[in-house]
Amino acid sequence: MFGLRGKDGGLPRGLRYLGIYIPAGARRFVHALEFLHGGGRFHPIPMWRGWGKMHSASGHDYALYVWFEPYHPSGRGGVASYSAGPEVVGWGEVCTPRGEHFQVRVRGHLPRHIGASTDGQRMELDVYRRPWYYGYVGRWDERPRLEFHGAWHNPDLVLFDYGSLDRAFDADGRLRPANSGVWKSGEQGVPLTLREGDKAEFEAACTGLQGH
Repeated sequence: MFGLRGKDGGLPRGLRYLGIYIPAGARRFVHALEFLHGGGRFHPIPMWRGWGKMHSASGHDYALYVWFEPYHPSGRGGVASYSAGPEVVGWGEVCTPRGEHFQVRVRGHLPRHIGASTDGQRMELDVYRRPWYYGYVGRWDERPRLEFHGAWHNPDLVLFDYGSLDRAFDADGRLRPANSGVWKSGEQGVPLTLREGDKAEFEAACTGLQGH
């Protein structure tokens, strides 16, 4: 990676240790270098985008598009206060069999120092609606909110939602009311494989979902 790889394929140890002392903006640059090969492919800009389909327990199909990039704020303020690893942040979109589209915020985290390859690295993603006016109100409607856990199997990100899709949408594909408290005993959840791709591919898939 431009001559910056260490013996383990990641960044040299000395450069990693600088993250303790240099400003937050510089630490973000270091993690950006490590994410240049997100999904096993080189990206001139350390950003990854992809999409995938989900099949709900009620038999309906949904699709999710995401893009994200490394994010390291000064102080925590991130998605997982217990995680010491780099975080990612971005935006995305969920489309439903009813033809509805929801713009969503995307946050996630990985283990510390992903090195030159994401392959085999665990990752969690939190996807939720965040309107433009979120900064002007104390609380807002975050529905739909989806949570995914999984790992990179380059070039794909293979995830599992542990029931969050079926908690977000009812059997007709409608968004469930806030605080509906829906939870089925033994709920299994659905798998999601995000494959690298652009927004046009996602939109074409969404067109095919309507009525299914």
